[in-house]
Amino acid sequence: MPLAQISAMPWKTVSIFANQPIELLRASLRVARFSWVANLALALAMVLVLAREGRLASALAWFVLLAAVLLLRAEFCRRQANAAAPRADLFCLLALAESGIWSVGLVTLASASPYGVGLQLALSVGVLLGTIPAFAMAGPAWLAYAAPLASAQAAVLLLQPLLLREIVAAIWLLSLVGATLSADSASPGARRRSGQGT
Repeated sequence: MPLAQISAMPWKTVSIFANQPIELLRASLRVARFSWVANLALALAMVLVLAREGRLASALAWFVLLAAVLLLRAEFCRRQANAAAPRADLFCLLALAESGIWSVGLVTLASASPYGVGLQLALSVGVLLGTIPAFAMAGPAWLAYAAPLASAQAAVLLLQPLLLREIVAAIWLLSLVGATLSADSASPGARRRSGQGT
């Protein structure tokens, strides 16, 4: 088929946000508007772990970048929660940006101590579990948040010195399965399957 014919074809854009129930997205935006405070507190704990190792400057740079994205998410959620057509795509991008910063921090700022690595991993699991109420009702936003962070956690489990690696890995895997099942039960697809969707 010639290029001219292909370019003249009516292409349909497929969006993962097309069937997003607006009320669920609004509920997710309302929760996400305030959940950034907990993430910031967990990030501060990670900075304190690194400060004990004399890595305060790099930890603070990471913290400031994460805080900026968290504040941006809070303001975005405040503006979009009552909008006629909330921007699910931008919400998803903010979730991805926030998770990406957490992931980079987890991998590049790993503690030199096995105890510190374990604490950082536990903090990041807390972040992942804490995002379920904020992002799960928005469907793709939780996936955008969970995938990079879970990948970074897996890298830490495999590459960093860690006490009781097998036990920690089993607990991490069970936490990830539980988080995924919880997020799925709050997602728009689960509500449609149970007949509660709009």
